Amino acid sequence: MPASQVPQSFSLDCLVIIALLSALAIGMSGSGSYASYLSPAPSYTPLRETNPVDEYSQSYPLQQSHRAQQQRTMHPGVQETKGGDWQESLCDCTPCGSCVLGTFVPCLLVGRTASRLQDPTSQSPDMFNGDCMIHGFLTMFASGWIYSMIKRGDIRRRFGIPGSGCGDCCAAFWCQCCQVIQADKEVAARLAPLGVDSHGYVSQAEGMVAYSK
Repeated sequence: MPASQVPQSFSLDCLVIIALLSALAIGMSGSGSYASYLSPAPSYTPLRETNPVDEYSQSYPLQQSHRAQQQRTMHPGVQETKGGDWQESLCDCTPCGSCVLGTFVPCLLVGRTASRLQDPTSQSPDMFNGDCMIHGFLTMFASGWIYSMIKRGDIRRRFGIPGSGCGDCCAAFWCQCCQVIQADKEVAARLAPLGVDSHGYVSQAEGMVAYSK
């Protein structure tokens, strides 16, 4: 063999060896990646589908029972009447005791009304309290009607009585004595104990027994 052909055959052999090694390397890498495709896929736990309507329907009775329990435990033995117009007339100043208090010492009626609102179960509401002193102090400066107007608005909002701030202002300013009498009687009628109607009577088998307001 001529000497000039030796380097050429040697180079061809090297190229063949390199090609074989490259093919072997590619085959190994390909088998590894193929094996990875055959590996089992990770398992996923499907999420439970929730229906917001069902969850609300399940929790709603619990919320209703909790609210009902709060209303029962707040003032047990008292029926609170809401809505509608004023049950007591602004021009009705009876009974005589309320008329005297509303004319000469309206602050005592304001205090008694506030005491009824705070503790409807009390059989003898306290007249001389913080609301009474505030109203009496403002009355010395001819401003007691302002506090009566504020308390009248509170009563309307609590019992859902229709009206406006302008009406409260006119009633308290022009006829404060009648207004405090009306407010006191209205609260007593709307927070009557169970079994007592708005007129202050308890129904019994032998007849009607008066309940003192």
